[in-house]
Amino acid sequence: MALEKRLIVLENLTNLDLLPPTGALLIIGLLRLEGSSGGPASVTALVP
Repeated sequence: MALEKRLIVLENLTNLDLLPPTGALLIIGLLRLEGSSGGPASVTALVP
């Protein structure tokens, strides 16, 4: 279902408990590989 709607599913992220409940901005860089169901991603959080 997620692939049909072209959603991005992020798994196995660490240290999310260090982010504030609101106000953080996540920047997600990902590599879409044709014909695959997943790939690497780089996630950065900007905290005010």
